[in-house]
This record gives sequence, C-alpha cells and structure tokens, in this order.
Amino acid sequence: MWKFFTGILQIIWYTFAYGIVSLINALFIRLALKCSSLMIFPMISFQNTFTRSRLSYNHQRLIYQSMGDIGALGALHDRHRRSKITICCAYMFILVAYYLMFLACSYVLTLMCFNSYFTQSLNDAYFFYQNMIELSAFLFIRTRSSIKYFPKYLTIANVIFLVYVNSYMYPCQFEALNVLQTFSFLMLVYFINRYEYESVNEWNPFGTWTPSEHNPRCGYIDVMGNANYSIGFDIFTLGRPLRFRESFTTESQRNNELLQQEFNFGVNYDPRPVNRAIRRQ
Repeated sequence: MWKFFTGILQIIWYTFAYGIVSLINALFIRLALKCSSLMIFPMISFQNTFTRSRLSYNHQRLIYQSMGDIGALGALHDRHRRSKITICCAYMFILVAYYLMFLACSYVLTLMCFNSYFTQSLNDAYFFYQNMIELSAFLFIRTRSSIKYFPKYLTIANVIFLVYVNSYMYPCQFEALNVLQTFSFLMLVYFINRYEYESVNEWNPFGTWTPSEHNPRCGYIDVMGNANYSIGFDIFTLGRPLRFRESFTTESQRNNELLQQEFNFGVNYDPRPVNRAIRRQ
C-alpha cells in the first residue's frame, strides 16, 4: 500500500515539474518571438533613408499593425518624432534578463525532473526538446480539437518518461528520450494532418471554430470581462486558461464581435506626425 501511494505522489510531482518546465519554456519562446519583430524598425529606417522607394504612411501603418504591441509603440514614437532606440533597448534588456533567469532556473528544473543518477547532458537535451515542442505547438496547434487533446497526450508521454528515468539506477535514458521525441513529433504531425490542414481546406471558413487570419485560434481570454487585462507587454496572460467561444456569455460574444469590427482593435497604428495629421484633417 505504501508503494502505491509513493507512486501516486511521484506521478503528481513529475506532472507538476513538467508543468513548470513547460511554462518557463513557453514564456521564453513567446518572449523571443515577440522581440524578433524589433528587426523591422531598422529595416524600415534603412529603406526610407538609403533607397528611393520610401514607404508610405499607410504601408507603415499596416506593418505596425502586424507587429502588435511593439508596432503600436513604434507608431506612437513616429507620431511624436521620437527615436525608437529606447523601445529596442527596453525589449532587448527584457529578453536578456529573462534568458539569464532561464539559465538560472535550469539548475532548479534539473533537480525537479531528474535524480542524482542521470546521463551527462540528458537534462540539456530534454530542455532543448521542450523548447522545440513549445515552438512547434505555438505555431501549428490552432484548432479546437488540437488544443483540447494534443497537450494531454504530450503531458502523459512526458510524465511516463520522467517516471521511467527516475525509477531505475541505470535506465536507458537517451533511448527513452529519443522515443519521447519521436512520439511527440509524430503526434504533432498527426494533429497537423488530421485537423490543422483539414481546417484550412475543408472547414466552414465562417465558423467560429475555424482558424483564419482574423481568427487564428479558437481558444480565447475573456478580455472584456477582465478588469486586470490591458493592452501592452503582458506576459502573465500566458498563465490564464483559454476558453472556447461557446462558453462565453451572450454579452461577451456580442462585445467580441463589436471589437472585431474595428480594424485596429481600438489601437492607433498611424505613424503620421501629429501636426501633419491635424493639417490633413
């Protein structure tokens, strides 16, 4: 009986450890992708300064809109004729600080996921696998079925791997990691082929469950009913659970539809200077 409860506690602990590893890696992936759009600013500046084909304000507005929060800040600086070096430096400092924190957490994550007897560099290989699977899931997992089932299968496989490598003195650790990686990417390919590819080509393009350019995913955060939500650099929204549209109230769905009718979602991406915009009006 004691071994049974010990096994249950071990499964709970490794499930918690995998959740922490997945959360930290997901934050790092999203932060890196968010900061990657900073390279657009020097590209626009180079084209407007050293080439004859200067981008129009409308073209820049479309580019800034595709950049999200960073684009909104860039448009604000353009309207007031300010340099965007402060934006780039601020986000780069955030990325460097989080990367240093990520490296510092690797020691704690190793203690949580592995015991004292593990093959050299197994932890680094496992964390690299976590980065790759988080990036792949962030880019390709969009439909309702994939969001619902893919994380569950992935969690079960990772818990089985962690329990196995910590239950024996000399387990086949790298072989087990290869099996885990193969299974994970096969599951990813299966969900892409079964749901993601089919949703783009065969599903109803006007359905709320169908991914599209304006509706990239089917899981949402009820921002209209959350007083703590704000437009800006808010990485803590990653820890908030997503809900499907059918679970929202009628009022929330109506507000979401009204919000989607706004092309800019209430954010001003116009880069025209303030004086010039006033003269044009």
